[in-house]
Amino acid sequence: MTERARREYAEALRSRYERATRGERSQMLDEYCRTTGCHRKSAIRRLQTAPAPGPDRRGRPRRYGPDLLPVLQWLWEISDRLCGKLPAPVLPGLVPWPTGSPRVRSPWPRHRRR
Repeated sequence: MTERARREYAEALRSRYERATRGERSQMLDEYCRTTGCHRKSAIRRLQTAPAPGPDRRGRPRRYGPDLLPVLQWLWEISDRLCGKLPAPVLPGLVPWPTGSPRVRSPWPRHRRR
């Protein structure tokens, strides 16, 4: 059973679990543990409290907006998918490349020379 399915099942049982008597709770815990394969203490924690909403986004704020994403993905593709800080020294060599690369299509429109 996946974690998402466990959460959904716990959400469905939570309202009944809160109103149930001690004996009914014990039966519900047995059923939950058999179905999900969780330990009893874990099931008690999951059924007693509603999940706390997680933070919106952790870590540093995003540096680039969604409008720049196609360009960054294109540069990532033509640099053979370098990750981390590795693309920074390579970028000056990549930018002057012709936009008609056979491997990857450029997100920039082609400009006609007059």
